Amino acid sequence: MFKKAAVVMIILVICFSGVSCAQKNGYKTSGKPYRNESPDGVKDGFYYKTEENQTDNFIAYKDKNGETMLFIMREGKISPYSTDGLCNVTPGKAYTITYDAQLHWGGLGGIHDYYFLTVYSCEECSYDKVFENGMGWNSDWKSEFPVPCGIDGNRFLAFKGTFGGYDVFTENKGKLHFNDRREVTVPVTVNGATEELQINVFCNWTLSNKYIIDKMVSRQYENETKFVFKDCYHSDDERGTSYNDFDTIENLATGSEYFRNQFRFHTDGEKPAEGKRSITYEEIMSKTAEELGLEDWLYENIYYGCLDRAKARDSAYNNGSGPARKCDVLIFTGNFPRDAGIYYDKDLRLYVTGSMPMDEDAGEGAFQYYILFINSDFNNFLPQG
Repeated sequence: MFKKAAVVMIILVICFSGVSCAQKNGYKTSGKPYRNESPDGVKDGFYYKTEENQTDNFIAYKDKNGETMLFIMREGKISPYSTDGLCNVTPGKAYTITYDAQLHWGGLGGIHDYYFLTVYSCEECSYDKVFENGMGWNSDWKSEFPVPCGIDGNRFLAFKGTFGGYDVFTENKGKLHFNDRREVTVPVTVNGATEELQINVFCNWTLSNKYIIDKMVSRQYENETKFVFKDCYHSDDERGTSYNDFDTIENLATGSEYFRNQFRFHTDGEKPAEGKRSITYEEIMSKTAEELGLEDWLYENIYYGCLDRAKARDSAYNNGSGPARKCDVLIFTGNFPRDAGIYYDKDLRLYVTGSMPMDEDAGEGAFQYYILFINSDFNNFLPQG
């Protein structure tokens, strides 16, 4: 009798001490308070907000400290989430969880902490449904992993595998596992000089570089599972400085940063239909505005932009003292927001995207033409039409 009473007392002590306990209806709660406060109501400069009765997909993984964390798979939300001991999850697996969570963020250090207050249900999620609500972004910017990729048509998340290698959760091919993370370089001649395209991938040791290059350059890897393309970013790790870091697609396309080779135009006239057009240097130099189907003002800007670069009068290079460059032109038409910029998709094609709304009260307006001057050799190597 005494032993039974002692056991009951131990259970009660655990439950009331704030450690999670299963409730009668099956869910678990931490016993921590639900806080909803702004910096005006507290002294530490932090926001406190609770999310209640949420259902989301998560991927479980181990962080750099060896703690099991959860990456949330919903557009607009921020990771990672701590389970706070309320659900039993295994790194490398995906879960659908119904929960209440405490959000705690702010301060000089840009703290973002998210942890569960209550977990109502936790079930494994099939890998083909992990991305059904998109994916959040990682607030733990000091950690190399997880590695997110948001390239259009090629979203994935990569984690260090529990037993080595890399677990890569893809939007279209489910979960894949690789033992190598590789930088593949491709020599490309641009304006008489040899440049390099760097293709960063997750793959296995046995896969040849030639296979990766052939698939990427020919744009024939839609159903590819032997490697996953990450991006074309080059980091000069040997020098230990960010000054030499750059994106090789940008370097091949324009020879300098995109913004120095782009022009944005607004028209009060008839709005053009959404589209993309590639016009070569030879066409610009040999045809009239009428022959190219361009308005005179637009043709004039394009013509002199190409001519200035061909004659080394390009202000993108040291106030006009740079090398001569033969350039083609990409004309994007549509209704672009003020934060629109050039990016590339999984097929290494350039496109314009942006999401920031206009501030009409400040006189801001959308623009309809986005003009980009690109090196002709780059356009021949990876046609952008």
